[in-house]
Amino acid sequence: MAYTKWQLKQHNKTHKKQMNKFFLTLIFFYIISFCFSQNKEERINEIKKMYAEVNDRLKKPKECVSNKIIEYEGFDENSEKFPFDQFAEVCKLNNNYKTLSASFNGYEWNCNMSYYLKNDIPFFVLMSTGAEGCISEYRIYLDINGEIIKLIEKSNDCDGNSPKTNKEVINENQLANIKKILIENKEKIDEIIKIKRN
Repeated sequence: MAYTKWQLKQHNKTHKKQMNKFFLTLIFFYIISFCFSQNKEERINEIKKMYAEVNDRLKKPKECVSNKIIEYEGFDENSEKFPFDQFAEVCKLNNNYKTLSASFNGYEWNCNMSYYLKNDIPFFVLMSTGAEGCISEYRIYLDINGEIIKLIEKSNDCDGNSPKTNKEVINENQLANIKKILIENKEKIDEIIKIKRN
């Protein structure tokens, strides 16, 4: 099929417009992703500064409320139940910062947590878990809405030794599971402290 000069000119104009749109779209998405990663890094740097401030404040006098309850657990639903301590503590460091700490224990498992909050919103969580020779430690960075933006796991590959390998968790299912644990354990801390205050 032969094109007239006018048809070729129109075709070239259309093609040029399409290519311009494509490149503009590509540049737009590149800028958005660059801004997001830059904001994520800025947030992580901000979290590190706030974490340092909290640790400085922890060395000074603070208002803390702690409580311990006992829960019973066995190997399974039908086995003999044994008592396990569940400990929680809330410390108000100043008008902005607060920490929540917990040590939860059960039949052959334990979970220790430290939440760091600014204006009652968690910004960082340290969590260590252990069960039957498996030990994991987590450093969890949260955005201003309390959503996970970075999760670093250090584990021992269930060999019974101290955790030694660091990796960033990017698996969506694992991130969702950790988020669920964070929410549930924070609620449990609140309940244990509420018992003490009542």
